[in-house]
Amino acid sequence: MTRLSVNISTGVASETALTWALLGLTLVVGLIAVLWARSLGRARRAQQAEVERITHLQAMLLQAHAHLGAQALERARLHEAAERAQATAEAARLAKDEFLAALSHELRTPLNAILAWAQMLRAGRVEPEVVPRALEAIEQNARAQARLVKDLLDVSRMARGRLQQAWEAVDLGACLDAALGTVRPAADNKRLTLIVRREERGARVRGDAARLQQVFWNLLTNAIKFTPTGGRIDIALGYTAEEAIIRVTDSGDGIEPGRVPAMFERFSQADSSRSRSQGGLGLGLAIVRHLVEAHQGSVDATSEGRGHGSTFLIRLPLDQSVTAGEETSVDS
Repeated sequence: MTRLSVNISTGVASETALTWALLGLTLVVGLIAVLWARSLGRARRAQQAEVERITHLQAMLLQAHAHLGAQALERARLHEAAERAQATAEAARLAKDEFLAALSHELRTPLNAILAWAQMLRAGRVEPEVVPRALEAIEQNARAQARLVKDLLDVSRMARGRLQQAWEAVDLGACLDAALGTVRPAADNKRLTLIVRREERGARVRGDAARLQQVFWNLLTNAIKFTPTGGRIDIALGYTAEEAIIRVTDSGDGIEPGRVPAMFERFSQADSSRSRSQGGLGLGLAIVRHLVEAHQGSVDATSEGRGHGSTFLIRLPLDQSVTAGEETSVDS
């Protein structure tokens, strides 16, 4: 009985010890797990911090690269703008030099003729039968210079918006006749054939008669200048129900298609080398456009190229307050 009690006690003690041992082992394992988790968390936080630090550095580097790139683009833009400005200034300088050279030539040519004839007349070196021709040459050259000065003044007034015009009901046929009378001697001198077709009608346009005559004069002078000797110029004046249509077609040099829009710019000419031989400053067509647009009209030019002549077409609105006769039309 005593031995059995001892054995039972010993067994109970062993089980208790084992339980405590297992409990201790569990606590140790749990502690190790907790410590490992904490260590792992610190490692992850450290890794995250490192990642964030690297990401921040990358962002700073990217920002720095972007800033440098923007600076490079800005420098390139400024450089390109400077080059454009320099090219524009150089083009303006060349245009000014060319214009001054042309202006000097245009002013000097009639003056030389006037001076030469005046000196010959004063010295008595002109035969009596030649005196009328000498006086005519002096008058023609004086008129040419006066026209040049007038064109320059008109362009200056146009640029400042101070070109004066007197508005009234205008008969375009009368304006055309006046312009033809002025340019016909120059056309006859080159043996040019002028073909005039017009519709007789009571229609009028609202405008300045002197300025509209100036439009015709400039168009016809331009056609005569660039049409070779023996050539032909066709002038047509017609009407639709709402507008007058003026067409001037010549058999002259023609215009390169790409140059047509620039023909109406001030100091612009289709070919400066050819224009210099013909004379002029490239003001006539610019004046035409300004005056036509001031009359609420439009002007266009067409050409199939060099050697095929050119056509200028002007459209002007009719003065609807003036009673018109029977309506006719002209092909446009």
